[in-house]
Amino acid sequence: MKMMDSNYKYDMNDILECEFYLLEDIGFHLIVFHPYKSLLPFAYDSDSVDCLDRAWSIINDSYLTDVSLLYPPHIIALSALFLSSFISGKDLTAWFSELDVDMKDVFNLFYFITSMIHLELIYLIRYGKQLKRYSIFMSS
Repeated sequence: MKMMDSNYKYDMNDILECEFYLLEDIGFHLIVFHPYKSLLPFAYDSDSVDCLDRAWSIINDSYLTDVSLLYPPHIIALSALFLSSFISGKDLTAWFSELDVDMKDVFNLFYFITSMIHLELIYLIRYGKQLKRYSIFMSS
């Protein structure tokens, strides 16, 4: 590690260690849970592994928004799987009805993601170029 000016008796490691203690004391949690971990079991359980690539892309696209701050990871994974199965024409309503999840959150997030895609398409049609490069357009 790079040493600081010789006038200081602490090096960079000492400062970094103190920063971590400070973050811990003020209650910041640096552990982040991602929707990818939930997506895999959901896809296998619902027998929709063929929708996994597109659902993964939808989750990637969700990081361009504040969705990860508003919804828990399992809801994001379920919404991505729902949208992916919807696009693929696969009916997962029976599987979703068996879940012990607030479907209102899943649907709200589904509508948010589809409106995000809709706005991108309007911009693409009007100006002939993409506003952002959402990977959902690149999925098969």
